[in-house]
Amino acid sequence: YYLSTVGSIWQVNQVVSTFFGVLGTAMILKKKRVVRDYLLSSLLYGVALLGRPTAGLLMVIPIALFIDEIRRRRQSGVFVWQRVLAVLLPVFLSVTIVLVYNAARFGNPLETGHRFLKEAPELAAKREHYGMLSLSYLPMNVWHMIVSPPRFGWVNGPTMSIDLMGNSIFFLSPVLLFALGTLPWIGSKKRGYVHIMRAVWLGIVSTAASSLLYYNTGWMQFGYRYALDFSFLLVLLVYIWFKGAFRWWMVPLVVYTFWVNYTGIGLLQ
Repeated sequence: YYLSTVGSIWQVNQVVSTFFGVLGTAMILKKKRVVRDYLLSSLLYGVALLGRPTAGLLMVIPIALFIDEIRRRRQSGVFVWQRVLAVLLPVFLSVTIVLVYNAARFGNPLETGHRFLKEAPELAAKREHYGMLSLSYLPMNVWHMIVSPPRFGWVNGPTMSIDLMGNSIFFLSPVLLFALGTLPWIGSKKRGYVHIMRAVWLGIVSTAASSLLYYNTGWMQFGYRYALDFSFLLVLLVYIWFKGAFRWWMVPLVVYTFWVNYTGIGLLQ
């Protein structure tokens, strides 16, 4: 909701790209998957990649499910090749479109256009010194995505102040913490939907890692907007953790989350 209220090209792009990422996930998370499901999922992730490459990394979800399906069913031949083509062809098409576009616009298929941006001098200096992706950015991004809390006070009622570099998604939406409870399950042979949880966690780690290694946190912002690439997957894991049932003791957490997000959006107006 916050990104939709801003309306700049960066935020709109992320909302639209995430929409296609959600659709791609919906197409593949089924009990029985056929070639059409793999094709549609890969195609939708490919569209997300056109707008936001990190959202395109969610492609690891159908790939992981495909590998798991092959392992469990021990099938080969036509079964394998149909699904391999269904998964890889849309990705190849999307990557080709991006490379051709870059070549036509910048004269180099590998040029993303970032060096032409008019950005803050400190950001440009970091990018030129360390590159767009580097382990040097990891501590800063981990702090702002996972650790950094908002500050609360009381002035004629509850107040909140935020860090425009980013605040922890878990402090802003604490219900998401329950997604971490599914981590011990991914090695279990007794839990249901283990193969789905493994694929979803792989998608989360892949997209989160790319943002954690990025030279910019997403400033200025409320929360950590790059987490939108994968936060809907955390919601899915919370659903699995609670087996689809709502607990009444969660009401205070939900009320807190609505208040924090409503207040945070207001602070940026």
